[in-house]
Amino acid sequence: MSSWNVLISGYVQLGESESVFHMVDRMIGKGITPNLATFVCVLNACSHAGVVHKGVMYFETMINAYGYIPGIEHYNCMVELLGGRGDWTEAYDLFNTMPTMPNIVGWTSLLNHCGKHIVKCT
Repeated sequence: MSSWNVLISGYVQLGESESVFHMVDRMIGKGITPNLATFVCVLNACSHAGVVHKGVMYFETMINAYGYIPGIEHYNCMVELLGGRGDWTEAYDLFNTMPTMPNIVGWTSLLNHCGKHIVKCT
């Protein structure tokens, strides 16, 4: 498992989002279950690539298909993903469903995106 995560993480760092998605599909196809670290990498790749629909799909799959409880890292990735698209209200609503208190990373991401979109409106 860790070899897959290292490879996927490397693709994320290189900005090779399509390679990330391909490797996750191959991993699942070989019967290897992604873990929580895998999903952090995948959600980061979705955020960097700006593919919100795919990020939401992976987030929901993580919960519904694999039964994982998202951690603060997963929520922060989703806030970054949604905020980057301009859905900062949806990102804020996600904060309200988190089982833990949001941390500085999530708040900073949300506020940065709010600021960008407010400036665009004026």
